[in-house]
Amino acid sequence: MKKFAKGYLFYRLVCDFFVILFFLFFLAVSFMENVRESAIFDGNFLKNFIIVFLIVYLVKAVFDILYIKLSGYEVGEKEIKCRRGVLYRKLSVLEYSKIHAINKKQNILQRLFNIAVLTIDSGSANTGYSAEIFIVDKSDAVDNLLEVVKEKQSGVHRETPKPIDKICNNLYEFNSRLKVIYSALTTFLACLVMLFIFAGALILFSVAKYIYNNVNASALGSLKIFVPILLIILAITLIIFVFGLIGAHLRYFKFKLYKNENGITISYGLLSRNTDTFSLKRIKSVIIKQNLIQRLFGFCSVNLEVVGLTYGKDSEQNSGNNASGVLIPLCKLKDVNQKLQQILPDYLPSAPAIKPKKLAPFLILKTILPITVLVISTVVGGVLLTLQKLGAINLTNGFFGIYFALCFGVALLLTLLIFIVSLLEKQNGGLAVDNGKITVYSGGFTKKCHVILSDNFIALDKFTTPLHKKLGAYSYLIHFYTNTLSNVVTVKYLNGDTESMLYNQLNK
Repeated sequence: MKKFAKGYLFYRLVCDFFVILFFLFFLAVSFMENVRESAIFDGNFLKNFIIVFLIVYLVKAVFDILYIKLSGYEVGEKEIKCRRGVLYRKLSVLEYSKIHAINKKQNILQRLFNIAVLTIDSGSANTGYSAEIFIVDKSDAVDNLLEVVKEKQSGVHRETPKPIDKICNNLYEFNSRLKVIYSALTTFLACLVMLFIFAGALILFSVAKYIYNNVNASALGSLKIFVPILLIILAITLIIFVFGLIGAHLRYFKFKLYKNENGITISYGLLSRNTDTFSLKRIKSVIIKQNLIQRLFGFCSVNLEVVGLTYGKDSEQNSGNNASGVLIPLCKLKDVNQKLQQILPDYLPSAPAIKPKKLAPFLILKTILPITVLVISTVVGGVLLTLQKLGAINLTNGFFGIYFALCFGVALLLTLLIFIVSLLEKQNGGLAVDNGKITVYSGGFTKKCHVILSDNFIALDKFTTPLHKKLGAYSYLIHFYTNTLSNVVTVKYLNGDTESMLYNQLNK
């Protein structure tokens, strides 16, 4: 069994050095309140800190050495094996025919040590979010191993395996122009949220001040304090844009999308280079997403649900990361069908044939929130007024005017927000069933379009409430096969006849 590369040991030793130093430093800072200021810089304090650091670091270094010595992998004719662990020894065996996804990852520090991480996953529910096979080797060795695994998966022998980017054309280019637009749209959304909160606070404050000053025109002069707040919001927006632009270039550096007879390979990233490879039959859903700002400018993103391509933190036990599901980070909505025709023609979305007809079902339950706010605020106001009349408390003049104005304003803002969200959910909702696939439209501020092949449709739930039932509104939960938690999509408040149409697809 081939051992992991020695560079992985040095990589872990460097990471451990800074992690332990960082942890002990802040642990020491937390105890400084009980230590005399002059004692912090004396020899004993520094000496004790270094001793504790060395003990912890040496223990972790011994563990790392044992981990590297006891871990390794073996490439067989029918399966690949991986053994790792120190106190808990784990042997994983995965047949090539059961492989769902392959992920190669290499961050900037790993490049310095010329190593890369390869994770191979079957998508089994027993393994959850961790990959069965975890391998660390030299970068060239991982590239060769990646090609060997692909070769054994396909059963086609190549005398001199070539990297996929040498034999396939890039199907999507995420250039600098699109990255600037991507960052600008994200910044615009953040700015809009902050301005909405700012406007709400400004209105409530103005009403309260207006009442408190008994309709005195000078009350508007107090609004000058909001000018600095507005400038701060604009400054924060600019900072978000700059960091978002830098983040987009780092995260999606040299984004490449290739397709061959075996499947799809997506490669991206500068500080952490990810290469995700999976077969076409492992794709269970395509998700077209548009937030409110993207809709205004006609943009969208396309994500994937792939069995075996897991989500989570960047760790050795994981086969993916938070961006593993990205197929197209950003493109024009009008170009989506053209892009999918090249990449995944079976997942072209259909126009919604069935849409919600009434707005009332979307509002029924949500109106409880502003009504509850008004009821509670009225009860609290009544209690305070009673206590003041009894002499138990003494409130300033104008307090109740401000109090009820603020409560009414909050309830009004909630009602407005609920109405807008409900209107968007009604407009965005819909369903289409044709050509062996189900297209589900849903979402409020973020519009989502799930395209699911009927072969991956595994269960259906139908639910309603007495009030919704009187309106003929039913919600449907469509379950499809995948190993992530997001294996269900909901379409809200369609008519009851939709159930038979979905059951026909389920029973095919």
